[in-house]
Amino acid sequence: MEICKCIIPAAGLGTGFLPFTKSIPKEMLPLLNKPIIQYIVEEALQAEMKHLLFVVNGRKTVIADHFDEETSLSALLSERNQEHLLNHLNRISRQASYTFLRQPDPIGTGHAVLLARHCIEKEYFCVAYPDGIFDGPESVLKQLTRVARQEKASVIAVYDIPNSQAPFCSVATAKKILSTDLGHLSCITDNPRPRDTSSTLAIAGRYVLSHRIFTALDYFNTHSEKEEVSLHDAINQMVHEGERVLTYKVKVARYDLSTQLGWLKSTIQLALKDPALAPHIKALFSETKSPLITPPFSPTHHVEKSC
Repeated sequence: MEICKCIIPAAGLGTGFLPFTKSIPKEMLPLLNKPIIQYIVEEALQAEMKHLLFVVNGRKTVIADHFDEETSLSALLSERNQEHLLNHLNRISRQASYTFLRQPDPIGTGHAVLLARHCIEKEYFCVAYPDGIFDGPESVLKQLTRVARQEKASVIAVYDIPNSQAPFCSVATAKKILSTDLGHLSCITDNPRPRDTSSTLAIAGRYVLSHRIFTALDYFNTHSEKEEVSLHDAINQMVHEGERVLTYKVKVARYDLSTQLGWLKSTIQLALKDPALAPHIKALFSETKSPLITPPFSPTHHVEKSC
């Protein structure tokens, strides 16, 4: 079973980062020397994705510009013996085909995925949201595609959270556990009250989905009275109609990028992992006696907002 396409929804308004996001997309916020969106692309490429489908709005052409090879800049850097500064970016730009689709209005994650329907045949595909990145030896998307091939089913990445954090997340309930890390999805509930769910599995923003998701998305796009079309509503509909959807628990550190505080913490943690930057960051916080230096975030403890 070939899984080689990944949809990256990136049409949100980024209101939590205004006024910065008035002119620069949230996905272009820097994490050290790379924008958030590049981390997502690198994860997809590690999972052997050959076609990346970005859903953007009309103000986010800079994302496409980032992955274009700029020959004049490359030539200038070459003259200065600094071509190595762009070598990696140029390599990843050549590793896959990049398609950019416009979502005129921000009317939901499901609608964003639906816009890519014409690019997806009767196949399984990935979805990756830029609201979080993972730090581990193997791409989370690669783990999901491996499970999807083995089980011939849709698979959703989840991670453990304390029950008290459920109102800030989308939570998955698994009705039958196949193994320690794998379960049968029963439903997804967005932002439940702690007393309304016993599940501690938060949605991690990474999915492998069957093409049959588009039938459910079509239905909600046409019949729903909600202002937005939800991907999770469509997944729940697939489960209700007998589609096999699995949850897969990831056990690597997740860096939340959905809030200013999450982005700031993630930047600091990544800097602490960089041998060149770590001594300076530690010295800075030693001087200020800041409590922000903590062990690397684990999926169990690092939850900021909606997943």
